[in-house]
Amino acid sequence: MPQRPEHDHAHPKTPVTNKNSSFLSKFRRSDPNDQEQPMIQAKSLKPPNKRRFTNWWLWELLSWVVAASTLMAAIVILANYHGKLLSEWPFSFTLNSLISFFGTISKSAMLVSVTEALSQLKWNRFSRRQHDLVELQEYDNASRGPWGSSLLIISLRARTLASVGAGIIILGLAVDTFMQAVVTYVARPTQIHGQGILPRASGYFMHDNDSMGLQTIDLTMKAAIYNGIYSSDISSIDFSPSCDSGNCTWPKYSTLAISSQCADVTNHISQNCSDVTKCPARLPDGPLLHVFYYLNVTTYDMWGNQTLAFKNIPNRLLDFVTMYSPSSFNNASDVKAFECILYFTVNSYSGTTMTNGVLSENGTTWYPKEAFLDDASTWEFDSPSESSGTGEDSHFEIAASSLVGFWSIFPDLFNGTVYGSPASPPFYSSDTMQAFRSSAESLGRMQKLFTNLATSMTNNIREEGGANSTGTAWKTETYIHIRWQWLILPVSLLMLSLVFLIITMLVSNKQNIPVWKSSQLALLFHGLTPEYRAKTDHENANLDLITEMEDFAKKIRVKLMQTEDGVQFV
Repeated sequence: MPQRPEHDHAHPKTPVTNKNSSFLSKFRRSDPNDQEQPMIQAKSLKPPNKRRFTNWWLWELLSWVVAASTLMAAIVILANYHGKLLSEWPFSFTLNSLISFFGTISKSAMLVSVTEALSQLKWNRFSRRQHDLVELQEYDNASRGPWGSSLLIISLRARTLASVGAGIIILGLAVDTFMQAVVTYVARPTQIHGQGILPRASGYFMHDNDSMGLQTIDLTMKAAIYNGIYSSDISSIDFSPSCDSGNCTWPKYSTLAISSQCADVTNHISQNCSDVTKCPARLPDGPLLHVFYYLNVTTYDMWGNQTLAFKNIPNRLLDFVTMYSPSSFNNASDVKAFECILYFTVNSYSGTTMTNGVLSENGTTWYPKEAFLDDASTWEFDSPSESSGTGEDSHFEIAASSLVGFWSIFPDLFNGTVYGSPASPPFYSSDTMQAFRSSAESLGRMQKLFTNLATSMTNNIREEGGANSTGTAWKTETYIHIRWQWLILPVSLLMLSLVFLIITMLVSNKQNIPVWKSSQLALLFHGLTPEYRAKTDHENANLDLITEMEDFAKKIRVKLMQTEDGVQFV
């Protein structure tokens, strides 16, 4: 068998010890075919040239550029979609998800540069003067996460540059939350292709002729009057507005309307004889309430000035008084008297809206004071500009034939009596008197009846007016809203991390500190000097456990400096 070469049985040589031998000699192998190799000489580190300095921090600078680029991309996307409809977002994933993704990349890349710079600062710290050896572990823990960073800040009392890096790592915990809070969604009304239509009237010209050929009101207004008298409640919006979306708004507009007022005129009642059974209770200008009468309703002449309470309102469409006794009249002190009127007005509405199909109108009322003209075919008047909307809403006309029609029907409706004895049921001269008797018990109930009557007539005038107010149709849409203030923390941390990195680079370069950063090889190649290692052997320290090594490290103060064996902790 061929003999094995002698070098197959070679054993590692014991390195020759001299004052220049390094700790590396313990790990060096010898080759039997070679001449004795010179030991690796630990030489003083030369100040890094510009190219080497740039290359050694290249990854940290690139990581910061990645962090800045992703955050800037997120900001550009946010700015592009701020204020836009959510429906314009073209992707299946949400905008929040994309921003959160960019935020995570930005934070992770930023922390790469921060943790590396923080790790470099431990070499800078030990190069200046002696410190407890355990601080190496504290810096290492700080570069790994927020808990270690918190302990480092406490240990350093927040008085060093390293505390800034540790603070950035801690605050980085909040970046994800802040990025998630940047995007929110708000519901806002959006104008759509459509419109809202509200009926309005700039005049009233409806009339009809009865069987005798005399002028009267048309059937739709008659129905409105009866509806107002006999219905318990009339909505002020008892007409048919239209809105394409169910949500509309209208500009200020005006419309012809009917208003009403009632007043208590009981103090005008008189009785001028002592025998109550023979003397009726009376009001000025004729209305009487006889014995056994519950109610007397009398219409005043529109062309006269018989009103008791409304002399300040001319041009009344209807003026009548009621005299009411809760039981058949036998004492004037029990009688109540009310006067009610109807008159034309102009109602002006602003801020009119329809929300989910429900219309809301808020209006003011103005009434004309121009007198009716006997020989005119129309009654014309102009409302003041502040009471109307557009110019076309300020001029109003009412046909004289329509006024005559009202005056021809009102006496039949609003004149009558209710009478009877205590022993017999009351007799109503008309159905209208039956409705009035229940309302004549109080001023409030009488006012409600006439409010219903005026509202019903107004709704009819608007429905038949032939004019419209055109509004804008809206639809509730979801918009993307960016809360820029939530980006303050991510942007601030990014800029602070750049400042922290640059200062660390400059300090390391100025002090000629090796750029070891988080490298664990630095501790292997540049550990304790033989004197310190001999000290650990002399004290027979058992350093198998981490806690034992930490306790022993607290007893040793070292400084990173240049020795004959290279850069080592001394």
